[in-house]
Amino acid sequence: MSKKVIYQTIADKGTPKDILTNGPYRCVRNPWLGNGYYFWDSFLPLAHWWGRQGYHGQYVITKIIFDYNPDDIFDLVGNTDHIQQFEEYEKLLQEDPCFHGDFTVGQILEHMKRHTSFPFKAIRAEGRRSINYFKEPDMKRQLLFRVDKDSYLDLLPPIQICFINKQDIINETYSIVYPENYRLDYSI
Repeated sequence: MSKKVIYQTIADKGTPKDILTNGPYRCVRNPWLGNGYYFWDSFLPLAHWWGRQGYHGQYVITKIIFDYNPDDIFDLVGNTDHIQQFEEYEKLLQEDPCFHGDFTVGQILEHMKRHTSFPFKAIRAEGRRSINYFKEPDMKRQLLFRVDKDSYLDLLPPIQICFINKQDIINETYSIVYPENYRLDYSI
């Protein structure tokens, strides 16, 4: 088990005390990985990007350091077995005559949580092409594998972790990192 730093971006609608007492906060707008508590995995610039995009610059970023146990995470980024399981489940839903049309990732994950023995506390996924690099060129951190090709290594991948239950994530490391004047260690 290793330690992992994650960040949650929320609307700035309260005092630092309120935020620390009531957070982390459940996602209520566009829960693309299903219902839960969303965090940016490791990269603080992504939390700031979402604050600019999702909250028009009126945002707070909180941080938690948690014990990362891969057995607790349905990892659609780094676990190929999980990716294959997810694809197989999606295919089963497509073949079921009760379901019609295209499914979203969140719909499939919610169905899995309700209709299977889903033993995971969280889901980890990368939102490919979720950042518009034309509008946010400073977010594009990519190194080419070959100069004459378009393939690249993404140095700032937009990976999120969605915790299903609040009690699985909250711990004594929960703190505010932005804005600076909300931080407990802030001084003038």
